[in-house]
Amino acid sequence: MKRILTFVLLLFVAVGSAYSQAACPGLKNPTNFNEKYSGQQGEKINQAPNSQTGVTGMTFNTTLTAAQMNAAAPSSNSCNTASSFRIMSVSDGYDPNTNNQLPVVPTGFERSIRVGNCQSGSRAEALYYDMQVTQHNALLYLYFAIVVQAPGHGVAQDPTFIIRITADTSSDQTGEPHYTENQIRGDTSCYMITSSGLSNGVNGWHSIGSGYNTVFYRDWNMACINLYDFLYRYVRIEVMIGDCSPSAHYGYAYFAGECRPMTIQVNGCNPGSSEAVGVAKVPSDMNGYQWYKSNIGVTDSKDLSDYTIIQGATDSILSVRTQDFVSQTGDTMARQTFLCQLTTFMDPSRPLTSEMVATVNNMKPFLKLDSIVNCNRGITLTDRSRAAFDDGMEINQVDTALTEWFFYEDEMPAGNPVHTATGGTVHYEYATAGIHSVVVRSHTGQTGDSACYNEKTVQIRTMEPPDVKVKLSDQDICAGDSVILTNVTPGATWTRWVLTQGDSLVADTVTRTTVLPKWPYYETTNVTLYTHTAQYTLQDTNVDGVQDKIYCVGRYDTVIRVQPYPEVEFTGELVVCNGSPAVITAQAKYEDGSDYAGCTYAWHEMLYGNTPIAEGATLTIDISGDRTFFVAATSTNGCTTWDSIKVMLVSPKLKSDKIAICTGDTVMLWGERAATYEWSSNPTDDASFWGQENNDTIIVMPKHTTTYTLVGRGSNGCGATSISQQITVYDYPIPMVQLTPDYIDSENPRVQFSDISPNATNSLWDFGNGKTSTTRSIVHTFTDLDADSLLISLHTCNPLNCCNDTTFYIPVGIFSVWYPNAFTPRLESNNTFRAYTNNVLVDYEIFIYNRQGALVFHSVDPHEGWDGFHNGEPCPQGAYVYIATYKRDDGSTRTLSQKGTVTLLR
Repeated sequence: MKRILTFVLLLFVAVGSAYSQAACPGLKNPTNFNEKYSGQQGEKINQAPNSQTGVTGMTFNTTLTAAQMNAAAPSSNSCNTASSFRIMSVSDGYDPNTNNQLPVVPTGFERSIRVGNCQSGSRAEALYYDMQVTQHNALLYLYFAIVVQAPGHGVAQDPTFIIRITADTSSDQTGEPHYTENQIRGDTSCYMITSSGLSNGVNGWHSIGSGYNTVFYRDWNMACINLYDFLYRYVRIEVMIGDCSPSAHYGYAYFAGECRPMTIQVNGCNPGSSEAVGVAKVPSDMNGYQWYKSNIGVTDSKDLSDYTIIQGATDSILSVRTQDFVSQTGDTMARQTFLCQLTTFMDPSRPLTSEMVATVNNMKPFLKLDSIVNCNRGITLTDRSRAAFDDGMEINQVDTALTEWFFYEDEMPAGNPVHTATGGTVHYEYATAGIHSVVVRSHTGQTGDSACYNEKTVQIRTMEPPDVKVKLSDQDICAGDSVILTNVTPGATWTRWVLTQGDSLVADTVTRTTVLPKWPYYETTNVTLYTHTAQYTLQDTNVDGVQDKIYCVGRYDTVIRVQPYPEVEFTGELVVCNGSPAVITAQAKYEDGSDYAGCTYAWHEMLYGNTPIAEGATLTIDISGDRTFFVAATSTNGCTTWDSIKVMLVSPKLKSDKIAICTGDTVMLWGERAATYEWSSNPTDDASFWGQENNDTIIVMPKHTTTYTLVGRGSNGCGATSISQQITVYDYPIPMVQLTPDYIDSENPRVQFSDISPNATNSLWDFGNGKTSTTRSIVHTFTDLDADSLLISLHTCNPLNCCNDTTFYIPVGIFSVWYPNAFTPRLESNNTFRAYTNNVLVDYEIFIYNRQGALVFHSVDPHEGWDGFHNGEPCPQGAYVYIATYKRDDGSTRTLSQKGTVTLLR
């Protein structure tokens, strides 16, 4: 069954091919299986396929998602893998089972898909690709290559490869598409591999090896399928491959495809002296072509009986000539319809044919110009014209190198042009700004009698900037003054002010009015005015299809010169003697101390006086007492600074910041009301004073009390009486302490503390127990004697409160006498009974009695002990009573006593 494809093309509508791949982006060069692909796995069964009944000879029971297919894809081009699908790349090269003779990707493609693998086992795989048919993808190109091992078992058992197209069976095609096997279309093909069709070198088949290991492969083949009958419906491309059903041999295939619009691309022009009118083109990669011309003029008929074959027109390009527009009655037609029959094969025994028709009109270039206006009365014009025919590759057939331009001064062409040019882009500057005209002639062929061109007259407006004018209320000002800037350009409708100071931007503002608001200026400022009038031209500046208004902007630069207010510095004889003139000079200065040139000076007896007493930088005047004079220093911009200077009669004064210091401190002394100063010191051993004898201010550090004397003189050297100031120097205290006693007696814990530090006048004691005292000499009683010593501190100061500190420990003396409660004469230690003490005892006496009250021992020596004998005889073992009395060797008159029991052990 054969179906005819028809498409009528009006030549004044540009034929585009930009959509040829847009409707099936994952078909030509897929990058993964997420682009509308799905797959199934199953088994090749012992059944012969039949394209008419939908029998495939394969069953499928496992459906894979695109994610599963991607995850299972092997990492190399080896087919010895369990994976059923893999996206192949050009870098994978050639199929290894064909001795690297079969490329895994067809020419012109970057990728293909391998369906199946080279493992036996009666496996079957199916790859599906869903797409919606539109005018831009209705011509479907399918590319495939096949590899099978040892076919020849018979049609039912042999490996099988099938490509078929099924259509969506949904009633409204708005939901999820539904496909069934019985939707096989008559112009889709079922290709069955049979042993009889595998002769080496026949129909593209080749063999490698022999016997049951023979590998047959068919090189890449292309079939073109017409989907125009399924316009706007979903269709499914199904690619199936099965091993041999006895499970001994494998089969797999490579697949790729692309989509193109169902159009004939044509180019035509008005017949001229040449017979050639133009060309009509169809896709150039079919197996066969035959062109026809209509017998009935313009028609959309697909019946070949309405056409006459054009002998020899068997290529993808038809050269349309003048005689093709001559009707059977001999009349010349302005329009003619042509038909091309295209032939491709999937099954070599069944050709696939598609018919495409087009009506050819006279075609001229579609004129389009780009213009760029500059502001020097110039314009740049570019020919953007396009022909309707672009060869499906977006190649413009307009030859812009032949474009002709004729420039006229007036709004409409008149007389001879003022300028002519040739080329795709030209530039011309008119003598005056305004509206002019240009004639452009755009060509799709040669110039002369065979020219195919379109001509148009366009009006253009050239522009130039306005004569920019600026009015300043003042241009030379003082720091802080304001200036009014006004744009007085005739016809100005837009005003932009840019103000800079050096390299710094101060302001960049567009004002609604022509006046820049006032503000103070403190530095010289460069002012730039940008402005334009209401005149503009339209231009697509950013190629978005929108015409933008383009104005010519004029520029004007000026400067606001700003002078700072001067600062005045005075020199001269400012302290004079009675009867001597005062001479004072004023000098204007900048802030950095440099001279401020060009100033004038006026001297006054009062601030802001009207009548000066003198003019010029120097004032010479006699005074009889202290006087203050005011000077007005005025710059060339009229910036006036007032300052004052006091002139005095010499009357020296001596001042100091202090009159008493501590050793090592400094004191500052200074003189006033004199022009020069002479200092001296008594005594003269203050080294810190040396070298300052003629300063008005001295800073000294005397080691002891010193008198400093100042003699102040006037500007002419007249003298005055001397003035003196004594600086008293107080030495720092040297901490010294006297203690009575020098320890703390536990029996009488009272100690007298005395601050006897030289140079000290006041004290602060800290007794280490939270108690303090400011008394120079104090008796302190201690109550906590747990430690063996206590830390005492003294902060002692001189009359200027210059202080020193000292700390010391005072020991705690604990008085005690100890007697043992037992002793044994025969031992080496503890063999006598006596007093044990670290203190000195005086008036000592001890008595020891037995149980009967008889005295057995008596002594007045604290170091003598009882050895357990009485009258030369050992006393019996047992308890004895002792009574001891004594005094301390500290002058105390108190008698202390102890008594107790001691045990004599034998």
